Amino acid sequence: MKLANLGDMAQATRLRRDTVDVKTNLNRLTQEMNSGLKADLSASLKGQFSPLVGLERGLVLNETYLASNRAAARFAEGQQTALDNLQSIVLSAGPEFLKIASTGEDTQLGVTFGNSKRQLDQVISALNGRVGPQSLFAGAATDGPALSSSEDILSGLKVALVGLTSPSDVEAAAKAWFDTPGGGFETIGYTGSTLPRSGMDIAEGQRETLAVTALDPAIRDTLRGFAVAALMDQGLLSGDSIAQRAVLQEMGETLVGATDQITALRADIGFVQERIETARVRSEAEVTGLRLARAALIEADPYQTAMQLTQVQAQLETIYTVTARVSGLSLASVLR
Repeated sequence: MKLANLGDMAQATRLRRDTVDVKTNLNRLTQEMNSGLKADLSASLKGQFSPLVGLERGLVLNETYLASNRAAARFAEGQQTALDNLQSIVLSAGPEFLKIASTGEDTQLGVTFGNSKRQLDQVISALNGRVGPQSLFAGAATDGPALSSSEDILSGLKVALVGLTSPSDVEAAAKAWFDTPGGGFETIGYTGSTLPRSGMDIAEGQRETLAVTALDPAIRDTLRGFAVAALMDQGLLSGDSIAQRAVLQEMGETLVGATDQITALRADIGFVQERIETARVRSEAEVTGLRLARAALIEADPYQTAMQLTQVQAQLETIYTVTARVSGLSLASVLR
C-alpha cells in the first residue's frame, strides 16, 4: 500500500496555515469595508499614537469653543431682538409725544398719558427677555429679571416727584431718580447686578462679554420718558395742562435722543456678532482640517480595501479548490 509521504503532510499543513491567514485577512478587510475604519490601528500607525491623540484633543477643544460660540451668538441675537423691539416702541412714541405736547387736544393729552403705562410695560417686557435660562440685560445676575414691574418703578418715582409743581423741577427730580448711582432706579427699578456677566469663549484665546445691561443710559432715558408720562395719568401736575405739555415735550425729546443711543448700542452688539461669526467660521475650518487629518490616520481607503478584498477572496477560492482536489483522492487511486 502506498502511504502519504512527508511532502503531502507538509502541503496539507501549509494549506491549513494559508487558509487561516487568508480568512484572517478576509475578516479584517470585511470589517474595514463595513466600518470604513482601519481594523488594526496599532499596526497602521506603527505604534505611534501621539499624532492621533493630538488631533483628537484639537477636535474636542475646537468643538467646545464652537458650542460656546453658538451660545454667544444666540445671546447676542437675543439682545438685538430685544433692543429692536425697544427701539420700535421709542421711535413711535417720541415723535408722538412731541406732536401731542405742541398741537394735541387735552383729550389727546390724556390718552397719551394713559398709553404711556402700556408702553412702559412693553419696554420692561423686552428688557426682561431671556435666552434659555439667562436674562439678557441683568448683568451677572443671569437667573432673574433685569427690571422690577412698572408698578414698582412708578411707585418709587412718584415718591420722588410728590409735591413738585414746575416742569423743570419734575424733570430734574426724575433725572436724578433714574441716573444717580445708588439712587431710586438702581435700588428699586433695576433688579440685576452691577457686575457684568461672565465672558464667553468664542474661539481659542478670544472671549466676548456682551455686557449691556438695563443700567445703560439709553435704557434709563427710555424708562424715564415713559414713566414720567405715565405718572401724569396718575395725577402728576394735575390741573395744569401747560405744565404737563411742557413735561411731555421734554419726555418726547428724551425718547428721540434715546433712539440714537439705542442705535449705537445695537451697533456695538453688531460688531460683537461679527467677531463671533468670524471666529465660528475659523473654528469650523479648523475642525474640518482636523477631521480630514484624523480620517487619513484611522479610515480605510474604500477603493484599496475593495481591491484587496477581491484579491483575498480569489486566494481563498484557490485554496478551497486545491484543498478539494487533494481531498478528492479516492482509496483506489491511493492503492494504485
